[in-house]
Amino acid sequence: PLPTVPVPTPTPLPPVPPTVVAVRPERGEEQAPTAPIIVTFDQPMEPDSTAKAFAIDPPVEGKVAVEQNRLIFTPSKPLARAARYEVTIGPDARSRVGLAMRSPFYFRFRTVGFLEVVGTQPVDGAQEAAVDGAVTVVFNRPVVPLVSTEQQADLP
Repeated sequence: PLPTVPVPTPTPLPPVPPTVVAVRPERGEEQAPTAPIIVTFDQPMEPDSTAKAFAIDPPVEGKVAVEQNRLIFTPSKPLARAARYEVTIGPDARSRVGLAMRSPFYFRFRTVGFLEVVGTQPVDGAQEAAVDGAVTVVFNRPVVPLVSTEQQADLP
């Protein structure tokens, strides 16, 4: 018979302080005024300390919920359009095993602005435009064309 080789028991790693691994809106992404702000940690968080560690500037009323490894802030009223906000998760946020973050975490974002015309063809004030030519209007973000209810199903 073959000799049995003992299998070593792995040594458990000590717990580590929580770290933020993702945020919504992501860097460079504009936030819809009614969309929630989501902060994802690398481990489950203790709800009370994590909720208390959340701050947004300028201040906004809303609900903070902590579900496992995610903090979700839902504003009570839409955020201001074309505005800049800064979110802070203070160092008092604790993981479920009781460890605090090593340092505060910050991120900034902007909310979506207003729809604006950025160009037209023919240009404004054109003197020699063809009377039967097409008129083109270019906006600063995608828009849905104005169509009848029956045609809406064909939109992207």
